[in-house]
Amino acid sequence: MTTGLATSGRGAQVDQSFQRKHDRYDYKVQRQSLHRDDLADLMQLTIGRMDMYNLVGALLLTFALQWITSSDIIAAPDVKHWPTWYSTVFVINCFSSVGYLLFSLWFAMHCAVTCQSLGTRMRINFARRDASTLRY
Repeated sequence: MTTGLATSGRGAQVDQSFQRKHDRYDYKVQRQSLHRDDLADLMQLTIGRMDMYNLVGALLLTFALQWITSSDIIAAPDVKHWPTWYSTVFVINCFSSVGYLLFSLWFAMHCAVTCQSLGTRMRINFARRDASTLRY
């Protein structure tokens, strides 16, 4: 009878010890998974914002190029009543806005690509699921 009590107590202790080790391993894997999910969310947030900047920049660039090519403001019927410098300032502003918007599109695309590559690098190198470094 005493041997049964001693072994059942020892068996419960071994089971609890194994369960603790298993839970530690499971919590570490869950934490790594949450870290990877956070990195993915951050990447998607940045890329989504840059996609919106690309859309708005492309629309504004289209409007500016349309103003330059259509010349409705310069060839308006009441243009004779405007100051002579007005059309020159308008064209200069349109060309400078085209340059600014081209840079804006370029930087937004560069930011999206850089964010994607850095996020992938972080997920591979720093948030890798690695079971060999788990210690009990």
